[in-house]
Order: sequence, then C-alpha cells, then structure tokens
Amino acid sequence: MRDFGRVPRRVVALAGVYTALATALIAPLACAHHSPSEMDEQYGPAQLTVENQEFPDFDIYVVTEAGMRLRLGLATGHATTSFEIPKTVVDGGAAHLSFIADPIGGVAPEVGEMVIVNPGDEIQLTLAPY
Repeated sequence: MRDFGRVPRRVVALAGVYTALATALIAPLACAHHSPSEMDEQYGPAQLTVENQEFPDFDIYVVTEAGMRLRLGLATGHATTSFEIPKTVVDGGAAHLSFIADPIGGVAPEVGEMVIVNPGDEIQLTLAPY
C-alpha cells in the first residue's frame, strides 16, 4: 500500500519554483503606477475660470515655477471666462503655478500667488475693482 500522506521532495521543489515564478510575474503589475496620459484621461484638463468684475479687458497668463509664461487668453470686462490650462503645464502631476492678469491699455498687471494645480482641478480667479 502506498502512503498518500507524504509529498515527494520533487513535487515540493517544483511548487517552490512555480510560486517564485508567479510572484516575479505578478509583483510588477501590482506596483504599476498610472502614466501621465492615463492621469489626464481620468481627470481631464485643469480649468481656470476668471470672473472679471472690472471694466477693462485683461490678458491672462499662467506662469510655471520655472518662470515659463504662457498666454491663456482674454478675459473681457464684466464677464466670466473659462480657460483650459495646457497639458504641457500640468503634466501628470502637481504643478506650482501662478496667474497674471495684464490689463489692456493699463500699466500694472495683477499677479496672483502661487497655487498647486493637478489635472482636473478647477481654479477660480476673481478680478475685483479697487
């Protein structure tokens, strides 16, 4: 009669090899992170909404932490305008940005403080009269 209670050493060794192989194949998948493009698709672009309560029109700029300045567009007087922040500025993670409102025909642009912006964020900027 054969004893079924004992497992041959060869079977135990093969089980260890298969376990190590399965772990080596599955572990990288469990630790995978989202790529920037997946993050953009999931959350969408960041948006800036400018509520211009003043009479003059303003050119609106976004400025990165590195000092790169990009024009987003024109915020007309006594109106609310929305702008999409370019993907190059908010590229798959938190970006430290500030915004500049430069009045058309005016002398002193208004500079906002630096904020952290992620893909999908909605930022509100209000230009109030003095």
